[in-house]
Amino acid sequence: CVNTIGNYTCECDDGYELDSATNQTCIDINECLGESGVDYDKDCHECINTIGSYTCRCDDGYELHPNGTSCQGQ
Repeated sequence: CVNTIGNYTCECDDGYELDSATNQTCIDINECLGESGVDYDKDCHECINTIGSYTCRCDDGYELHPNGTSCQGQ
């Protein structure tokens, strides 16, 4: 959080959102749930939430794209 005159503002890094209960703490966004307007890449066969991001597990015959968030044919 950053102090301003008579107040303060809090911002979170990518992959996190401000906890609505405290408005002072950043919590991990579970991109796999599609909450908060953040959706995982639909080319991801199985979404796996990680701290601050997500990765994918791919079906047989596919491999993880270098971006780590989608699957591509082998």
